[in-house]
Amino acid sequence: MWLRRLRRAEVSDAIWLTRSAQWHGIQEELREALITGASVLVFAHFQSALDDLQRLLASNMLQHEVLDARVDLSAFVSRMTYRSRPIIYLALSEGLEASYAEPFIQTAHMPLAVFVIDHYPLEDRDRRILSFARARGVDRGVRFHSSLDDPLLKLFAGENVADFIQRHSRDERKPVEAMTLVSSIRAAQRKIFNQTPGTRKARSVEDWFRHNLLTGK
Repeated sequence: MWLRRLRRAEVSDAIWLTRSAQWHGIQEELREALITGASVLVFAHFQSALDDLQRLLASNMLQHEVLDARVDLSAFVSRMTYRSRPIIYLALSEGLEASYAEPFIQTAHMPLAVFVIDHYPLEDRDRRILSFARARGVDRGVRFHSSLDDPLLKLFAGENVADFIQRHSRDERKPVEAMTLVSSIRAAQRKIFNQTPGTRKARSVEDWFRHNLLTGK
């Protein structure tokens, strides 16, 4: 059980063979979190991914709440953990500050996990989520989800990553987790940074790559 492997503010990366396997896995892990009594704050970097997840949860009768972009997430976390039952919250990452210097001590009884749908093409946005989680006392860790279908991995992580995942994935319904993959993702994000003079807001990750890269690969 992935929840039992994580301690306060730890980070894990789950990389799935396909996008469909990723969505199924996220759904099952959300169910698992709720069963154990933990609320989950799910971040999406792009509106299209948030919309897809919302439809998935609705179709599978998983109760959730979409946070307005104007909600102060720092203050919200301090309130959400006092609810009487666990719930799934969905939010866009673009509202996060660059850093959270003031720590928030988690004293509420309800545990909280953070999920992230995909890695952002640039490392900075991922780091904002980690900074937020550590400063706000997230006690069930941060878990990133991605798949070989993601443009970040497909275009920039290289064939070695795909070969590694395919070799170590004995079951499409289970993700591959390895520190070498995390290092490859970080290296891919740095490659993209060097090809990106500025960033334009995009609705989907595909649009982001189309609008923001100077060159191809």
